[in-house]
Amino acid sequence: MTPKRIAARSLAVALVALFVGGISLGAYYDAGGWLAVVTVWASVAVLAGLARALVWALDNWNGS
Repeated sequence: MTPKRIAARSLAVALVALFVGGISLGAYYDAGGWLAVVTVWASVAVLAGLARALVWALDNWNGS
């Protein structure tokens, strides 16, 4: 993997972490506590798995 690609993925992970952190705080304070936060994190885990599968599929598109 090239240094540019590593930097881009690292930046994407950092931005998603900040975004999820903000949503988690909002869920905790506005939507009723820890159950809302757990729901947010479960949704994020599912979406992260789907994103990881998509990235893997795109990286291996040509069988390389």
